Amino acid sequence: MTRINQATKLLLVVPAALAIASCSATEDTTADTAADTGGMAPTVTASIGGAGAETVTKERAQENTQEKTVTETVAQPPADKTAPPAAAAPEGDNCAHLPSDPRQQYATGTAPGRMPADNGSDTNYWIEDIDNQYDPCAPLSWITFKGSLGGENGPQGLAGSIADGLALYVDGEPASEVKLFGQIDQITPLENGGATVAWSERGQFTADGFVNHYSADIRPANGGIEAVSGDTEKFYENWHYPVGYLLGTYD
Repeated sequence: MTRINQATKLLLVVPAALAIASCSATEDTTADTAADTGGMAPTVTASIGGAGAETVTKERAQENTQEKTVTETVAQPPADKTAPPAAAAPEGDNCAHLPSDPRQQYATGTAPGRMPADNGSDTNYWIEDIDNQYDPCAPLSWITFKGSLGGENGPQGLAGSIADGLALYVDGEPASEVKLFGQIDQITPLENGGATVAWSERGQFTADGFVNHYSADIRPANGGIEAVSGDTEKFYENWHYPVGYLLGTYD
């Protein structure tokens, strides 16, 4: 019996010793791991304090950069598209200032009415169209009229009464009243401050139409007009004709 009891005790002691040894080994391994990581769980520490923190920091840095870029863009003022255009330069002191501005009184494309003859007769020149080249600052400028002769009540309505009127201005001032030409074909400015006037007159009969063509170079001289070349005599026949038509409208 004594031997059996001793054997039984031995069998009970051996498993217990093995269990104690196993627990001791586990505790040693855990202790070593804890010692290597400072007593903290390495997996949790790496997940939160490592790559995760670095990612958040980079994202915040990118957000700060984007916010700075947007702020700088908004701070730049847009171009002002509603700015008024530059004001036109005022006319100089040497420009004429007439009581009635011919540019408004005889605007291109208008038919403002009639011009009475300056000799006191009942003849009137009725305006049908205007080409205004008046310049208050130019040595020489002009206005050409298309129309016909008639009385106070209206034009005659005859082919022989049709004529073009010419008003010439020297330094913005009228050189004369309106003088009549058969048909003014073209007026071309010259570099010397003058102009070339090309016009046509009727043939021997009214039915012939404006078949005789003339041209003369003119220039301002002493407040008047001087014909210097071309058909100067024919120009003077019209320009110095004793009857003119008053600059002004009366209807």
